[in-house]
Amino acid sequence: MFLPVLPNKITKLKRTQLEFGGLDLRENPGEGALRDSAGISTRAFPHLAVCGGSRKLTEYNNPTDMFEHNGRLFVVDGEQLMCDGVPVCAVTSGIKQFAVVGRRLCIFPDKIAYDLRDGSVWYMERSMQIDLSRSPTRLNSGGLTVTPVRETVQTGKSQKFERTGLSGPFAYTCTYTYGTDKEALERCFKRGGWTDLQKNRRLKDICYNNTGEHLQTGDIVIPQKTADGEISIVGNPYKLINVDGELAVDPQYYPDEGLYNREGYYCVITSVDTDLDRGADTLVTYDVYKTDGADVLFESNFQIGDAVSIQGTPFGIKDARGVTVTDITAQTNTLVFAENAVRDAEYYCILSAQAAGSTPLTLEAGGRYVTFTPEKALDRGTLLYMGAVYTGDTGTTPTRKITVYLWDEQTKQTAGEFEASVSDTYVEGAVETIAYTLIEGSLTVRKPLPDLDFICESDNRLWGINRSENRVYASRRGEPDSFFDYSGTDGAWNMTFGSEDGFTAVCAFGGGVCCFKENKLHKILGTSPAQYYVSDYNMEGVAQGCERSLQIIGQQLYYKGVHGVYAYSGTAPKLVSAPLGELHLRSACAGTDGRIYYLSGQTDSGGVRYAFDLLHKIWVKESTEDTRAYACIDGMMYMLHSQGVFIHNLPDRSQSTYMLEFAPFCEDTLSKKTYTKLLFRVAMAAGSGLSVYLSTDGKDRIQVYTHTPDSDTTVTVPVRVQRCSSFSVRLEGRGDVKLTGMLRECAIMSEV
Repeated sequence: MFLPVLPNKITKLKRTQLEFGGLDLRENPGEGALRDSAGISTRAFPHLAVCGGSRKLTEYNNPTDMFEHNGRLFVVDGEQLMCDGVPVCAVTSGIKQFAVVGRRLCIFPDKIAYDLRDGSVWYMERSMQIDLSRSPTRLNSGGLTVTPVRETVQTGKSQKFERTGLSGPFAYTCTYTYGTDKEALERCFKRGGWTDLQKNRRLKDICYNNTGEHLQTGDIVIPQKTADGEISIVGNPYKLINVDGELAVDPQYYPDEGLYNREGYYCVITSVDTDLDRGADTLVTYDVYKTDGADVLFESNFQIGDAVSIQGTPFGIKDARGVTVTDITAQTNTLVFAENAVRDAEYYCILSAQAAGSTPLTLEAGGRYVTFTPEKALDRGTLLYMGAVYTGDTGTTPTRKITVYLWDEQTKQTAGEFEASVSDTYVEGAVETIAYTLIEGSLTVRKPLPDLDFICESDNRLWGINRSENRVYASRRGEPDSFFDYSGTDGAWNMTFGSEDGFTAVCAFGGGVCCFKENKLHKILGTSPAQYYVSDYNMEGVAQGCERSLQIIGQQLYYKGVHGVYAYSGTAPKLVSAPLGELHLRSACAGTDGRIYYLSGQTDSGGVRYAFDLLHKIWVKESTEDTRAYACIDGMMYMLHSQGVFIHNLPDRSQSTYMLEFAPFCEDTLSKKTYTKLLFRVAMAAGSGLSVYLSTDGKDRIQVYTHTPDSDTTVTVPVRVQRCSSFSVRLEGRGDVKLTGMLRECAIMSEV
C-alpha cells in the first residue's frame, strides 16, 4: 500500500540581507541597528569601520580647555595659555569662554584679550589703585593727574659674573631684560607680572650663560632671588645634561619657581666692567627698584575712548561712572575727561556749628575764607563742597568767586548750590569747619567690564550674557573691551530681559544673536543699537550647562536641549537624537569636522562620546571618554579629555580597539525560529583581531568565532544559531577591520 506524500509546509526558510544602522536605544529598533558600540565610525558607510588611531600631544601637562582659530590651537594648560605648544600668557585654570573679535582672542572669565597678530596680551578689565598719601594726585573736572612714585630699594649694588665654562656641571644665567624703558617694564609687570618669565613674550631673554659682557649701562634686568631671599642679577644655577650629544638645561632642576621674583623688583645697570685682572669675569653695578600699585602709568592701562569709573573720593562726591577718556597725557600722567565729567570739588567741609538761614555765612576752606548766604538754616554736620575759584563779573572791580554745593549723603546728589565770594584774609565770625582735600585714603580708577557667563562675536562686537543680571551686553563695534560707551552708531548696548528663566547659551546665527534659555529663544536683530529689536520664540532651547554643545554646520545650528539634540535652521528646531531615547547628558560639549557632529558629556554611569553622521543621519557611540573640548585643524580632530590632548582619526588603526553589539533580531510572527545560518563579511588587515559573541533569548554570551589574519584578507564568518525567539550578536577586537555585510537565515518552525 502506498501512502500519499504530503508536502511539508510547516518549515519556511527566510533569508535577510541586513543594512547596517546606527545606534538605536528605542524599544523596537530596526533591523541592523546597534544597541551599543565603541571605536566604530560611519565614514565608510554603508559599511562599518574602525575609528582611526590617536596620538597624545606630550607638550601639555594639565590641559583643561581648548580652542581653534585659523589653524592655530590654543590650549589652557594649568595656569597658562598655550598657542601651538608655546606659552603666550598666564590664565586661571579651568573651563573658558572664547570668542574672536577682529584680531583679538577674548578669553572669559579671565577677561584677557590676546592679539592674534603681534602676540601681545591685553587685560580687558583694568583697575588701578592710587595711594593718595603717597602719590601726588589731582582730580578735577578736566581730568586725573597722578605723579608716579618709584621706590628705590638699593643703589650701587655690585655683582660679578664668573665664567665656569659650559663643560662644567653648572652654569649661570643673567635672567631677563627689557631694554632701557622703565615705563614699558612697569607696564609689562602690571599686565600680568613676570612670575613665570617664559609666559611673557614681551620680555627678552638674555641668557648668555655665565657671562655679563652683553649688558650695557642703562639696561633693565629683571632679577631672581637667591636662596636666602636676596635680589641677584646673577641667575640661579642650572644643571646641564647631555641630550643627543648636545648640552641642554635639565628641566627637572631649573628654574626653581620658589626663587622667582614675584614682588616687582627690577634693576637698572649703572656700570659694566669687563677689564678685570682675571680678564674673563664681568663686574656689574646696578640700582634696585620696585614697582607696585603706587607706580600708576595711565598710558599702559587705559586708552582714549575708554569709559572708566572713579571711586574712593571723600564722601563719594567726585565718584563717577562711565567717564570717557578723551586724551592721555603721558608726560604728566594725566587722564583727560570730557568737560564736567567729574564734579568740580576742590574742598570738602563739614559745619561744626549750626548756621542760620538768610544770613551771610563765612567758613574757612583750605586757607581761604568763603562767604555766602544759605537760603535756609544749615545743621551742624552739614557737608558742603566747593568748586574752583573763578573771577566774578562785577563791573570795574573783579572779584574772586567760588560755587558752594550742599551735599545730600543719603541720595549722594547735590541738594543745592550757592555763589560765594573768596578772601585770603581772616574774616571775623567765620564758622569753624572740618576740611578735607584729596590727600588721604586711596582712589580706584577702573575700566569696568561686565561678568559674562557666555560670549560670542557678531558684527565685530563682543556679545555676552550675565546670568545673575539676566542681561545681554554688546560691546562697541571693533572694541571688545568697551561695554559702557554708548556714543554713536558703533556704541555699546545692553538690555535686561524680564522672563524668569535663566539664560543657558548665546550664539551668532541666522543674521542675529541667539540668546537661549531652556524653553525659549530671544533673537536680537539689527545693525546698530538704535535699530536692535528682539524677537521671542517659545521653543526647545539649550539645556542648562550645555552651552558648549552649540555647533554651526552648514545652515544648521546643532545643540543639546533638555530632551535631546536639536537642529535649528531659523524655524522650529528638529529633534535629531530620537534613536538615543531620552538623552540625559550633563555638561554636554560638542565639536565637528563638517561631516560628523561629536557630542560628549556625563551620564549617571560616567562619560560618553557620541558621533552623529550628518550625511546618513545615524548615531554611533565612539567612546566612554568624557571629552571636554574639540578642535578641527586641517581635517584632523583634536580632543581633550582627562588623559590629555589627542589627535584622533589618524590613518594607523593597528592599535585601535572596537566593539559593536547589534540590537536583538526578532521575527514578527509567533512561530519559533531556528536560525540555520548567520554570515558576516569582514575585511581585516594583517594582525587585526575579530571575536564574535552570540546571545539567544537573553542568555549569557558565548564566543562562537575568533580570527587573527597574517595578511590583509576578507573573510566570511559563518555562525550557526540554536532554536530561539531572538538573538543578539556582538563583535569586538583590535586593528583595522571593516564590516561590509551581514546575512541571516532562519527556518520558521511550528508554534508548538
